[in-house]
Amino acid sequence: MRWGSSVDTRPSDVGLLSVNLNQLGAILFARRRVITGVALATLAATALILAIVPRAWTASSDVYVDFKANNPLDSSAYSSLSPNSDDDYIHTQIDMIQSPAVIERMLKIQGLLPAGGDGTDTKARSDIMQSVARKLVVGGGHGTRILQVSFSDKSPTRARDGANAIVDAYLALSQEVSAAAARSVSDQYTARLEQLRHEVNTVQAELTNYREQNGITDAQSDNNMEESRRLQDMLTEQQTLQAQTRDAHAREQMTDAMLKSGVRPEDLPQMATVATLNDLHENLNQLNREIGAVDGALGRNHPTVQGLYAERQRLQSRMATTAQANLVAQRDDLKRLDAQQASLDDAIAQQRKRVLQQMAQHDRLAAYQRQLDSAEQVYNDAVQKYGSVLMASSISLPHAVVLHRADVPVKPSSPRVTRGLLAGLLVGLLGGIALALLLEFRNRHVRCADDLLHNPALGMIGRIGSPLGASALARA
Repeated sequence: MRWGSSVDTRPSDVGLLSVNLNQLGAILFARRRVITGVALATLAATALILAIVPRAWTASSDVYVDFKANNPLDSSAYSSLSPNSDDDYIHTQIDMIQSPAVIERMLKIQGLLPAGGDGTDTKARSDIMQSVARKLVVGGGHGTRILQVSFSDKSPTRARDGANAIVDAYLALSQEVSAAAARSVSDQYTARLEQLRHEVNTVQAELTNYREQNGITDAQSDNNMEESRRLQDMLTEQQTLQAQTRDAHAREQMTDAMLKSGVRPEDLPQMATVATLNDLHENLNQLNREIGAVDGALGRNHPTVQGLYAERQRLQSRMATTAQANLVAQRDDLKRLDAQQASLDDAIAQQRKRVLQQMAQHDRLAAYQRQLDSAEQVYNDAVQKYGSVLMASSISLPHAVVLHRADVPVKPSSPRVTRGLLAGLLVGLLGGIALALLLEFRNRHVRCADDLLHNPALGMIGRIGSPLGASALARA
């Protein structure tokens, strides 16, 4: 079989499309004319396109944006932004440069803006502004304060004039915005000063009216403290009285329970503290001993014994009467404690109401006083700074400086010939390689020994030639 001859390869053959670097190199070398032709044709087409495409010129101007602005409060320069908001401010300035207001001002500077009398002129204004917006590019941000304003046009002179006009329009609009902001601050500050004056007068009038309505004087604070101490003493007395009342109720409940169980009044535990009952108990015990001594000797009907029994009956009656009187006194004491506690509760409620009312008045006065002090402080500060505000409102510091005005561009910005030709050459080479591989796999040829070694559809007996090929065949 000769090198370069076609081979019958079917789609089911194993390894039909698996080629190694040797096979790929052989294929590309064999199809080098196809690859070269496609690459040259693509390069020629690219050159033709680049020659036909009209030239565009871009002029750029650099603008430095300063975050320092005029402070309307103390006429000093201050940074109105935090470091984290620098990028946001830069992006805001970029949007401002690209805004229709700047573009319209730029067209007015160049005298290119139609009058806008009818619908046709309005559409023409919109079209020309959109055309300028497409030609305008503003770069910057991300940590830098320098903005690059670029303007593209078919004429290098118009590109330069357009870039400079955009910058001039942006600076003029910025100055107007700054001046308007300063005047607005002055007007707002004047209105705010008048409002603060009115607030001070209103709070002072409310404070005076409240004092007159409630009859409050400066010496009333000592009286408030005395009323609070009196309330505290009454609360302490209430706690003591409540403890006594609880004890009295407990004794009363225990007494009622013992009486219901059959215990005589004179035998109740609390009667042991009554001296009269103790004396009567002692006399009764003595009398019982006498009765025990004479009852067995004289008999129950003896006059002496009868007299002793009568005396014992009299003592028992006196003991019952005395015990009952003590029970009545105990119940009267409980009623007295209940009445005293109720009276004290009413007095505490009235005293608490009086103290709370005084505290509310004190808090209301303190709130009025704080409000008055705050309003006076703000008003005094505003009055001190009012003159500085009036002076600062008439001064407008520029916050943008032109570092470099646009010059007439020397080279066109588009199309870029070198880059376009290199890209066309690269695309042509890739297209030629793709076409060569497509042609090769549609009509497979034997390009090298690996085509025979890796194609199982071809039965090869041996190799005539170098031993290197024989060893490779043996390894296969």
